[in-house]
Parts: sequence; C-alpha cells; structure tokens
Amino acid sequence: MQAFGPNPPRAVFCDSLEVYGSDWTSAFLAEFQKRRGYDLKPYLPALIGDIGDKTSAVRHDWGQTLTELFEDRFLVPVEA
Repeated sequence: MQAFGPNPPRAVFCDSLEVYGSDWTSAFLAEFQKRRGYDLKPYLPALIGDIGDKTSAVRHDWGQTLTELFEDRFLVPVEA
C-alpha cells in the first residue's frame, strides 16, 4: 500500500476471479487438499464438464479455495 503514497485505493473490484489466468497457482493442488481435505486431481474434469453427482460439489470446493487464496494472498496483503 505504501507504493500508492497518500492516495491508496479504497476498494478493489473484480467481477471474476478466473480472469487473466489467475484461477491457478503452482500451490493450488496442495492448498486445495489442505483446505478441502481431498485430492482435486481425480476430479479435474469436473471443472470443464459434467462428471456426475460430484460435479457441483467439486466446482463449489474449487471456487471456495480460489476465493480463500484470493483473500489470503491478495486482499490481506493489500490491506497491510
């Protein structure tokens, strides 16, 4: 925030967390496992198509993890 000098932004707007390739990080799979308690790898097809009964739950967990990482790694540091 110091880089903004006396006029730091008061808000951040992002209408989509998936923009500009920001929907993945090298640590995403490990973070997903830690936060959701299961390995995402076998369920990756659910992010682009229907894999049956688990599709919506996997997409929800992916979105929740993405949101948490956005908060932890972007918003919190910006507030500091």
